[in-house]
Amino acid sequence: MTSTASTATAATPELAAFDLYRDVHKAIRAELFRVTVLAGTTDPADRAAREALRAAVVEVVDVLTHHAAHEDRAIQPSIERHLPSLAARI
Repeated sequence: MTSTASTATAATPELAAFDLYRDVHKAIRAELFRVTVLAGTTDPADRAAREALRAAVVEVVDVLTHHAAHEDRAIQPSIERHLPSLAARI
């Protein structure tokens, strides 16, 4: 028979590392590449394709603008507090 302590330890899951910032920035880069490919494959003579490209650009600009504002609110104060010389460059 095993002790309760050893059973509890064996049943305790390992903590998983989760890097939220990596995944968010990876998704943003993927979207930028998607819009770049769309721009490179859009037929300038195709009005519907040009409109789709315009909509994609507007959408990605909106995402980037909101993301930057979020980082300014959520991340920048910590950078200013802990790494003030770096905060000015960022």
